[in-house]
Amino acid sequence: MFQIFLVVQFLLNLFFAPETTYIRDRQYDIDMNRDENFEELTKVEHRYDNPQVDEEGRLKETPSTTTIPLKPIPKKKTFWQEMAIYTGTYTNDNILKFIVGPFITLLNPAALYCTVTSGLITAWYVGTAIIAAGLFSAPPYNFGPSGIANVGVGPFVGASIASILMATTSDPVAKWLTTRNKGV
Repeated sequence: MFQIFLVVQFLLNLFFAPETTYIRDRQYDIDMNRDENFEELTKVEHRYDNPQVDEEGRLKETPSTTTIPLKPIPKKKTFWQEMAIYTGTYTNDNILKFIVGPFITLLNPAALYCTVTSGLITAWYVGTAIIAAGLFSAPPYNFGPSGIANVGVGPFVGASIASILMATTSDPVAKWLTTRNKGV
């Protein structure tokens, strides 16, 4: 059953959630700039206040826009253009940066914790299923496939109740602890 929904989800994702790329103007990279020139950024921002664009997406000349050029607005892609496997290169960064990037992310303790815990949960789930099949198919239990599957009903119900309980109590407890700790 899971595989059926997985395939349907994959096809829906493939055809109706195309990959998009937003290339931000370098002037907005204020997190990377050491000399933050907010006055220049404000001037750039004002060029979008009331743009007069012609039918080809180019900015018409007005007194406020003659000094700062505006990028043309690209035409919307068709459905089949969005389905293209390769649409060009969007960055000139080294490919090694993208290969090493996920591993560098693991230096963040929160990301490492999430990765390790989700991996452990998956490993325990698979390990429990394999051990249950080995234990309960042999004597004295002699369970069949459905009997072995029914062994997992108790943990499933318990995990469902725990998930509902945690979903309803985790936010109020976190808020209570935060107010008790004076907002920290």
